[in-house]
Amino acid sequence: MEIGVHVTAEDSYTGNTRHVVSAYLTFVALDKTGKTRSVPAVLPDTDIEKRRYEQAQARRDGRLSSRQ
Repeated sequence: MEIGVHVTAEDSYTGNTRHVVSAYLTFVALDKTGKTRSVPAVLPDTDIEKRRYEQAQARRDGRLSSRQ
């Protein structure tokens, strides 16, 4: 599963905020013995979810192709 993270910092005196970093984190499900396991697929419904799903697949394909 891929999770998108957007981090902002806030100046506690002024209340101004600014974008600090964005990242994508990849998580893998493990069984009791520590081996990877399958989980039910999460299927996108909305146009935004479908776009993000396709972009995530492209990032995954890129990661896997760089391993070879």
